[in-house]
Amino acid sequence: YKYHRNYGSPVIDNQPRNIQSLIVSEDRRKVTVTLDLLRPGYIYEIKAPGIRNEKGQPLLHSFGYYTLNEIPGGGISRSKQPNDEQETSAVGNSLKNITQMPDNWAGLVDETVTIGTRPGLKFDTETIEVQTGSKVKLTFNNNDDMLHNLVITSPAQVDVVGNAARNLGLIGQEKGYIPDMPEVLFHTTLLQPETSETIYFTAPSTPGTYSFVCTFPGHHTIMRGVLIVTQA
Repeated sequence: YKYHRNYGSPVIDNQPRNIQSLIVSEDRRKVTVTLDLLRPGYIYEIKAPGIRNEKGQPLLHSFGYYTLNEIPGGGISRSKQPNDEQETSAVGNSLKNITQMPDNWAGLVDETVTIGTRPGLKFDTETIEVQTGSKVKLTFNNNDDMLHNLVITSPAQVDVVGNAARNLGLIGQEKGYIPDMPEVLFHTTLLQPETSETIYFTAPSTPGTYSFVCTFPGHHTIMRGVLIVTQA
């Protein structure tokens, strides 16, 4: 469901999960369920209409919901399957997501940019202007009440990147909804509400109008801005 302070939301990104095992306790009062995948930020719906007590009576309520906020140790919890290829994610580990100032910058930046959010799936800044080759420190403050990222794309490629992020499907959140493609130039990770991240990058050497966008599913069509790169 959409993560916001108001009650109620349409269902989004609905995904069935596979049960790997069911273990009933000796006193028959508990069942341990193992799933193939657990994702933080998702709500799990459990339906059990077939459960009966010793008298054959059904459960008073045969369904329940569980909101998974955190996984001990962080990240995605996944049961290894036979012949299952381990998926890898470059989010947070690539040259497109540098969160510490490079040593060769000698502690100096040319441009410092801070971007936040505002209601209605909007960035609070719509236009950024930097010079070609400049050293940029960009801080994204997700002061909204839902998940967001910030992705800088090649000119005229914002919709291509946004659609590719949406099409990541089941592995989308694991990758922070960052598709592995050359049109993605720089990015933050997927940020929880009321958190922030700072990234460092060198502005493109080619002048032009680039884009920055949130690629969380359903956001990229309206939550975007432009990065204007001018000749130094």
